[in-house]
Amino acid sequence: MGNLTNSMAGFVEDIPAAFDNRMTLIKDLKEDTRDLKEDTSKMLCHFQDDHSNMSKELHSFLSVFSDNLSDSTSKFMKKVAKEQKESFEETRNQRIAYVDEMLKMFHSNHQKMSEALKMELDSFTNELRNEVGKMRQEMADDIKGAGNEWKKMASIMALKRGGIEQKTKMTEECRSTMEEETPEFEAFETE
Repeated sequence: MGNLTNSMAGFVEDIPAAFDNRMTLIKDLKEDTRDLKEDTSKMLCHFQDDHSNMSKELHSFLSVFSDNLSDSTSKFMKKVAKEQKESFEETRNQRIAYVDEMLKMFHSNHQKMSEALKMELDSFTNELRNEVGKMRQEMADDIKGAGNEWKKMASIMALKRGGIEQKTKMTEECRSTMEEETPEFEAFETE
């Protein structure tokens, strides 16, 4: 036999053996795939069951937690409100005392300021009275001096006219007006 025949005989033997091996491999792969599919399906069912149970447990836990949280929050808020009210009541008297103290201080300061202002006003009034009195006295003295000078001039003019002093209506009116307008200094009173 030749090489070709030998090679062909080897192929003929190898091809059915390879076919059998391939069929065995395909059969094993089918079984493994079926087993894997079955295991995966069981595992998914198990996951779904676990998920469902976990969801129920979590829902139950959250429900209880929410109720507890609501109760705790409600109790806490009541406690805080009570403490705030107590604190407010405790500090209320302090605030009232503080405001009363501030009002007393305000009234005291107001009274002191009022007295100081009255003293300043009295002092100002006295100074003003004295200044006005001085001014009036100076004015009265000035008017009296002017009247005396006028009399001197009238006497001099009378001598120049021949020793006769002429009395005119105007001279008498001026004299009486000057006497009326130049009274002695009298202090004025303020109320």
